[in-house]
Amino acid sequence: TSATGSMLCRSSYDGIGLAGVEGGKVWMVADGAPAWRAGIREGDTLRGLDTLYPGKFPVGTKVWVDKQVGTRWVRLYMLIEKICRD
Repeated sequence: TSATGSMLCRSSYDGIGLAGVEGGKVWMVADGAPAWRAGIREGDTLRGLDTLYPGKFPVGTKVWVDKQVGTRWVRLYMLIEKICRD
């Protein structure tokens, strides 16, 4: 899974590139995707994901999640993009 940028892909979805999250824990981030560029990595704990799922918002929509950094929460803003599935 990766951000599309200008490349063509056979299958894509509109999102931020969090390909795997369970219980607020990230286990996969698409290389180069908005989430990756915002600094989200495997193992991070996030909140605010309950309204974010692939295809919910159109490309260009500004969305946010909160990332736990130590004992604090930091809000990260991203724009929805086309993400390649392959």
